[in-house]
Amino acid sequence: MTRTMVMGLATVAAVMSGWYLAALALADPFFPTPPQVFRRAQQLWFTPAEASSSFAGTGLQEHVVPSLTRTVGAWGVAVAVGIVVGVWLGRSPVLAWVDPALQLARALPPPLLVPVVVSLLPLGAPVQVTIIFTGCLWPVMIAAVDGSRDVDSLLIATARLNGATGMRLLLRVTLPAAAGRIAAGVRVSVSLALVLMVVSEMVASTEGIGFQLVDAARSFDAAGLWATVLLLGVLGNVLNAALRCAEHRLLPWLHSGAGAVSGQGGFGA
Repeated sequence: MTRTMVMGLATVAAVMSGWYLAALALADPFFPTPPQVFRRAQQLWFTPAEASSSFAGTGLQEHVVPSLTRTVGAWGVAVAVGIVVGVWLGRSPVLAWVDPALQLARALPPPLLVPVVVSLLPLGAPVQVTIIFTGCLWPVMIAAVDGSRDVDSLLIATARLNGATGMRLLLRVTLPAAAGRIAAGVRVSVSLALVLMVVSEMVASTEGIGFQLVDAARSFDAAGLWATVLLLGVLGNVLNAALRCAEHRLLPWLHSGAGAVSGQGGFGA
């Protein structure tokens, strides 16, 4: 176990201890202790809705899994589309025409999409997927535009002198050089995906983590409310850790101190 992991576990233990002592001191029904929150989490997500039925689904199956499936799917498509369109725009003269629209999209808060999409689409999964996809698309696409547009022209010229053209130039030079900006945009989009998942399910769904959050608040279920917030924090950390692991494996030159092109093996085959 590394020193960082030990420090992280110690911090979690300290926070939990402080939370427990504060809850005992305040004795407020809306500020439950960690054991109460964990018991409620077990009831919400790991206990069948009807204990008498062996076919009854748990909250994990009925709310958490659908939420994550929609979110990860919409986010993945947004990342793919954003990288492809962004890199193409960054190296295309068309950018001069669409750049004002991109800057406008950059300035708009993503939650503003919710009332617009709700007014245009039927409630349910279509609304949630559209909101998550649209909200996650912009940071990735703008990062890809900025990254590919700012690739050193001398690097491009040198690559062409060495025979790199077309797809080879794109894969060997442009994408590796822009990977840092693109990775930053992808990390931002992961956080946005969780935010938009919750917001869209709060207003346009009868299932999902966001719906459970609203349902707990309306029924004055303080332990359920805290359990849902804690679940969202855990999911955010897990997704971020998975993304960092993937980044280290797929883009090692960003963390090794090597240049983008040398990290990809140069211009050779």
